[in-house]
Amino acid sequence: MDDDPKFFDRSKEIERHGGKLPHWQQDDATVFVTFRLGDSLPKPILDKLSEFKANWLRIHGGDWTPEMEMRWKSEHAAAIDEKLDEGHGCCCLRKPEIREEVIRVLRFGAGTLYRLDAAVVMPNHVHILFAPLDGPFEKEIQAWKSVSSRRISDLFGDAWPKWQKNYYDRLIRSQRHFDRVVRYIRENGPKASLGEDEYWLYVGENGGATPPSLEG
Repeated sequence: MDDDPKFFDRSKEIERHGGKLPHWQQDDATVFVTFRLGDSLPKPILDKLSEFKANWLRIHGGDWTPEMEMRWKSEHAAAIDEKLDEGHGCCCLRKPEIREEVIRVLRFGAGTLYRLDAAVVMPNHVHILFAPLDGPFEKEIQAWKSVSSRRISDLFGDAWPKWQKNYYDRLIRSQRHFDRVVRYIRENGPKASLGEDEYWLYVGENGGATPPSLEG
């Protein structure tokens, strides 16, 4: 396995999937993905984000291009991340026994199905920096969410909000972009004023660290 991260290449073909605001994939290029619990963004916040989206599409409408996709995600992601870090909802991933079920599924395919460069499991959302090694990255995200959801429900019943259906993804454009995302993941817990027992952090050797074991 080639352990060096690969980045978005404007000269190569891009695979598009999804609706009006599509997800883009390019072979095994590194991608930054966020998915969240269903109650992590209350309705007033969602209403403001929907208004922002509608205004953005009205101004920047037309055929989607990689440049438009990147601009949209750059402008939208910062607002989403800020609101997630405010800690809305039940934040059940703060509980170690629930958080561990998410960690288990991330560990499972690391090194075989995908290269895991960095990840953080926050109380109400998950950030993952990874590269697919065996098919589209959408398949891995669906597996992480469905398997962890089943395990959490089996152990703790239905008294948790489940995963939000969609997810946010950003192709990594350069080493500088990669380093910036790793730094964001590293700092996410402390920035949200969380104690070390309230979140899980993994940073691999591509992120400038000796990676902690994924086996335990």
